[in-house]
Formats: sequence, C-alpha cells, structure tokens
Amino acid sequence: MRRRIWRLSEGQFDDEKPIIDIQPGKIEISCKAFEGCEGDFVIRSTNQVPIRGMVYCSNPYIFIASPQFEGVESKIHFQVIHQGFFEGDTLSGSFDIIGNGCEYHLPFDVHYVRKLPNSSIGEIRELSDFSNLANGHWNEAMQLFYSKDFANFISHQNGKVQLLYRGFMSAPPTSRNLEAFLVACNLKSPVTYTLDTADRIYYNVDENQKESITINKNTWGNIDLKVSCEADFITLENTYITADFFIGSTLSLNYYIHKNRLHAGKNYACISFDGAGEHREIHIMATTLEQEELEPPHNIENKKILYQLLSLYVDYRLRKMTTGEWCNQTIAVMATLDESYQQNPYFNLIKTHALIANKQRQDALWEIQQLKQDISDKKSTEWAYLLYLCTLIEPEESYVDRLTREIELIFRERPEDVRIFWLLTFLRKEYVTDRGLKLRAISQWVMDGFSVPLH
Repeated sequence: MRRRIWRLSEGQFDDEKPIIDIQPGKIEISCKAFEGCEGDFVIRSTNQVPIRGMVYCSNPYIFIASPQFEGVESKIHFQVIHQGFFEGDTLSGSFDIIGNGCEYHLPFDVHYVRKLPNSSIGEIRELSDFSNLANGHWNEAMQLFYSKDFANFISHQNGKVQLLYRGFMSAPPTSRNLEAFLVACNLKSPVTYTLDTADRIYYNVDENQKESITINKNTWGNIDLKVSCEADFITLENTYITADFFIGSTLSLNYYIHKNRLHAGKNYACISFDGAGEHREIHIMATTLEQEELEPPHNIENKKILYQLLSLYVDYRLRKMTTGEWCNQTIAVMATLDESYQQNPYFNLIKTHALIANKQRQDALWEIQQLKQDISDKKSTEWAYLLYLCTLIEPEESYVDRLTREIELIFRERPEDVRIFWLLTFLRKEYVTDRGLKLRAISQWVMDGFSVPLH
C-alpha cells in the first residue's frame, strides 16, 4: 500500500486492473481424522497485469505461512491444523483474496475421513488387503496387527471380527494369534504339514551320517513346529521350526546319526513333530550290522505271518468275521510258516484253538495229545494255554474248575504274563457272571501299558 501511495504521489496511476483466475475454483480436501493436512491454490492474472495483495482465511484452523503475494502468477500454500477432528467432521470457510483493484472469495471444505492403516503395499482398506500384506510381509503385518491404527480399522468391521480381534489382543502377542485371526476370518486356510516318510532303517552304519526329512506345508502363514528326539544317537539340526525356515512350501530338516553312540544290535529312535494342532512321528532303526546279519529274510516273512495271525484273532474277537472264517483263515496262514515255526508249540496251540472253534474235534484231540508230549514245562504259558484248550473241548464243570485252578497256579508264577490273564478272563467265574468286573480288570492291564491282548 505504501508503494502504491508513493507511485500516486509521483503521478503514476494504474489504469489497467488485473483479471484474476484462481485454480481450483473451490477447494475440496479429504483429511484423515486426528491428522493435519495441507494444500495450495494458484492466483493468476490472465491479462498479464501483476497482482499484489494479501490472502486471509475465515477459519482459524487454516494457517497460511506467506499470506502476501505479488506477480502475474502466485502459488499460495496453506496448512490445516490438527485439532482432534473426527471422521465425518467438515471444516468449511473461504480464502479472502484482496489485491490491487480486485477482491475474490475462494470457498473450501475439509472433509475428515477415516484414518486407514498404511503399509508397504498401500493403505489397508479391506481385510483382504491385510491378508495380502501378511502373505508377503508377515513381520510387518504382525507389527500392524498390534498397532492403534489397526485397532481403529477393526472398530469399523462387523461385530464378529471385532470380538475375534478383542480376544486375540487379550493374549500375549504371538504369530499364532495373527494366524488364528486370519483363519477365523476366512482370509486363509489353516496351515498343515506333511512329512516325506514314516519310518527309516539304516544298516551297516560305520560312520557318522547326515540325513534329512522333507517337510511340506500346504499354504502360507505361521507355523510353529517343535521337533524332539530322546535317543542319544540322533541329534537334530533344529528343534524349533517357524515359517521363516521354509523355502516356498518346503523345508529340509537335517539330523545326524552318531556311530559311536550306537550299541550292539538294533538302536531305535523316534523323531516327534508337534505343531499346527498335529502330532507326527518318524521312527528310525539304526545298526552297525548288515541286514542279513541282523535279520535273515525268512525271519522277516515269518514275523509278517505272525502279525497276520494276531490281526485275524483281533478281528474275530471284535466280530468283524465269523468263527468259520477265522478258523479257516488261521489254519491257512499257519500252513505258510516255515518248518522251524511249525514245530513251535505255541503256534500249534493257535492251530488247535482254531480247530476246536471250527468243531473239528478229532483233529483237535490229536493235536492236544501231541502237544502234551511236546510241552515239557508244566509251569509255562504254553501249558496254561493247552489246559485252556482242554476246557473248550471238554466243558464239564468239575473238570473246568480243576484246570482253572492249575492255570491260576501258573499265573501266580508268571503274574506279568498278560496271555495267561487273557485265558483266565474266560474261566474265572466272577468274570463270567460280572462283565463289569472283567472290563475293569482288563482296563488295569491297559493302563499298565498292555494295549494288545496277546504279547
């Protein structure tokens, strides 16, 4: 103004007035709640007459650092001062521009919108955006999950999501919470894992060996696996596995077999995996012997046959097959045993049991007479089994009672032999009349570690 007075005193008059153009014509700004923001507008003279003037604002929450301007074109920068405005609030007013021979009012509206969490992939507008962040940047998602910004974001979700989030926030911060939250919100599938093999056998171990187990997980996300092995000849490269160990969906876990810690014969170990709501095991057998030295092939085949016999008996007792089917299949399997096993009295007792059940009385009696000669130890499990078979073929009460007492005497000599107990479950009168008592007696053996009726 002083300069204008000087020019007028010198006889210099401004005959031409500037024609003002201001862009934008109205200012609309979106500002995040509880945050400040800024903007600018341009004052331009369309007829090239320089403009000199001041900019005032009608709203006290708008700050203009340089309100004075001069020239053909001037950019005015302003700031919106943060004063705790909430989502949905609007700050309105106008910029009053007073210049040489001109006056202009520029309206503005500042709309406060919800503050969205920010991340390396952009703003988190939907839960699916957060899922995408966790997929590629798990640690960043973890930090965001426990931030105030994310808590505010969750407050705008449906009630179920809010309750889930509140529950996980009340627990100590862990990756498991984030994983469970994403699964509960149907943003991803639960993580499960598989192992490449179940059991492993190592023969002729003559030096320390490095081996590996391949672990595959089905999808991205958090996984915590605790790996353990109690055998001292096995050491594990890692005992705690997280998603960071995986390359894609695969992890190779190394373990070491120490030759100097192996004892003579077979050495057994079990590597256990606990995590993702599952328990898995890999069983390992290691020996310094060759396979032929340790277990001749025909012995392995015979053991498979013995397993078949036990399986048939269990199926028979569980009523998965008829008596006739059990007898015929048992006798057929017995015929496949090699000669050394066919001479074993215990297996001939099983054969005789099947003959009696199949009502082949004469064949059974011939086998019993032969077994009485073959079994010399009258206090053995085999003799107790033979006495039981005699009660089946001759069920006269006094005879059964006498043989039961003899079996009881053998059981006193061998109280740890579950096979003799199993025979007595069919002979003791208290078990026959009170099935509840019988089941309680069986459960006690099961609690003591005998989960199979024949050992």
